[in-house]
Amino acid sequence: MVTSNATHRRKLTMDQFGEFVRRATPKQIAKIHVDQLPESIPESLVDSAPYETRHAIESLIFEANAYQINLAIELEAHFGPAINNALALAKQKGDSRSHLLFKRKVSALVGLFNKSKKDPAILKSESFTEMMLDVRRLLEDLRQESGALAHARHYIEQRLLNSGPKFLTIFKTAIKVLTKRFADIERSMNLFFYVSVMLSANEMNYVRDRIIDLERKSSSIKVRLEEQREQLRRLQGNAITRRTKKHLINELQTSITELIAELSKYEVMVSETDLLAWLDTVVEASMSGYVRKQAGSVVGTARLGLFGLLQKYCMLQEDSALQVARNPFSQIDPKKSIQYMIKSEQFILDYFSNKKSSITAWLGEAAQNRIDSLGVLEKQLMTEMRKNIKRVNKYADSLLQPIRVVHLAAPPSIIEVIAL
Repeated sequence: MVTSNATHRRKLTMDQFGEFVRRATPKQIAKIHVDQLPESIPESLVDSAPYETRHAIESLIFEANAYQINLAIELEAHFGPAINNALALAKQKGDSRSHLLFKRKVSALVGLFNKSKKDPAILKSESFTEMMLDVRRLLEDLRQESGALAHARHYIEQRLLNSGPKFLTIFKTAIKVLTKRFADIERSMNLFFYVSVMLSANEMNYVRDRIIDLERKSSSIKVRLEEQREQLRRLQGNAITRRTKKHLINELQTSITELIAELSKYEVMVSETDLLAWLDTVVEASMSGYVRKQAGSVVGTARLGLFGLLQKYCMLQEDSALQVARNPFSQIDPKKSIQYMIKSEQFILDYFSNKKSSITAWLGEAAQNRIDSLGVLEKQLMTEMRKNIKRVNKYADSLLQPIRVVHLAAPPSIIEVIAL
């Protein structure tokens, strides 16, 4: 009868066992140990065996199935019901369907991004937008998959010391497989973050250029508006002129209304949704060693662009609340700059609080290292943002200088990245 012991033996793959079945002699069958056999052997494999060994092979497969069932029962008894689920994830050694599709999509995305250097219109095309949406949807699938892998690896690692010689090899092999699959997914995501931060820097550059253009067009209107408001305040503040200059007051009120309507054509908008998306891209890129190595200067430029737009967003929020139609970049009130800084800091703090919660939900107990890295990055960004706001308050015009995004060398192919 075939027996098993604690001694580690090389496990056969399904292809190797199939070849063994076709060529094995009765003596060879008697020597094989059940723990060497692959899992989930199909009964149809017996038909591949020579007639004289079919009964022995059939018995071997039966023992292998019984062995796997008993092993699962024993594992659950020693390490809890989740252990078999964790080990099951390690049985898939190749890329999942979502991962394969993600790599193909990102590879196509890289190709379009490289072509956009000669034809920028590609980045605004419907096909590019749809591809970005597809990749982002697949990214969420990969996050869930990598989270499950991280949970499983952490669960097994916590029980490694108590595994004993019988389960030690099983656990170590599973950890190795889970670690590789997690790293493979992370490399694929890093390539996407690389392209994303390049795109985000370009998007922020476009928005800032748009702000410059709108501010330039609206500046003269704002000056006239303030002059007429001041004139109206003086006329309405005097009891005599309120009666004698009533016609002029009505004209001023009409003119102010018309100027406000004209000014609305040049209204500057900074989307909170866009800000959060850009911040998320900057954070993911900043946490990726691969992206920092390939596009460190662009990551730094994207940070500065983000801080400028974030401050602009907070200033617009405050101006809207106060209903003040003026150019906030033309003159910065020191008291207001403190309020802008507080609002900007709160925006960053709220983001990181939510980000830490989502990472904890994603990676569970395995999230601590990433949360620690996120905490370091949060402090760095806060420090950089405060320095940036102080520079802006001292040199207001520099806030609206266009960001120049320099395209780096063409991103490596998926194959090159996976081979890193």
